Amino acid sequence: MNGNSNGKPRSESQSENHSENHSENHSENHSENQSDKQSETHSETNGQTNGGSMSQTSERPEKPLNELLTNTMVDIYVGTDSSRWHLHEKLLCYHSEFFRKTFYGDYKSSQTKAFGLPDEDDRSFGLFVGWLYSKNVSVPTEEKELGPLLDLALMADKWSIAKLAEDTMEAVRQFYHNHETYPYLSRVQYVYANTEPSSPMRHMMVESVARYLALNKDIPTHWEKALRKNGNLSVDIIKAIHDWHLSSGEIPDPRESSVASEDRRPMKQEHTDD
Repeated sequence: MNGNSNGKPRSESQSENHSENHSENHSENHSENQSDKQSETHSETNGQTNGGSMSQTSERPEKPLNELLTNTMVDIYVGTDSSRWHLHEKLLCYHSEFFRKTFYGDYKSSQTKAFGLPDEDDRSFGLFVGWLYSKNVSVPTEEKELGPLLDLALMADKWSIAKLAEDTMEAVRQFYHNHETYPYLSRVQYVYANTEPSSPMRHMMVESVARYLALNKDIPTHWEKALRKNGNLSVDIIKAIHDWHLSSGEIPDPRESSVASEDRRPMKQEHTDD
């Protein structure tokens, strides 16, 4: 599945023909345009942070899609099966510092038109391509659909695409809100183990768990075991509760005898699915 000049998917055979035609039509002027692209890339990256942090795309005006669908295409090979995605180079590089460095970096040849992502999931990359051309991440309807979305969020972090990270987090958040449920422990552990503290998805997951545990009559056994093993997660949950800025009247005071006596009463263990 690939992208054509209209921003729509292109079949594999169409992509091969399209690529062959462009290699003849644009090989001569590509090197002339490269310096212009690098200058444009430099101006677009001004104001962004270094060291692998996210690009602050939300702080600059968004270019219309038609200005990013130029003739130059690149091939991205995804997964162990090397599924090929034929994408617009300027569109891809405009939104991602990672791909700007890949295709526009000084150490790269001007003829570099392919890149492999063998460790990425093809389905999640398909969601990325959908977002790239539509700026939309659909809200899942079933819990099993969250897996590819979480991988999409990890892609956004690795490729420094802040808007994609925000949009993916919002889709996951809406799922939990619409279904009146909370993240499973396995989902939280996966996100926590593969993201930086600044990750929007990580923040949303931790804050949701904080609310879940605060409202639950007791801490489920599997959560208790996990929190004892992962001190950092426990601290982050405490921080999330602290950030609620509750008034003293909203928090039980164990120094009061009536509250202390009530807290010592045994609670019924609730069954909670993970």
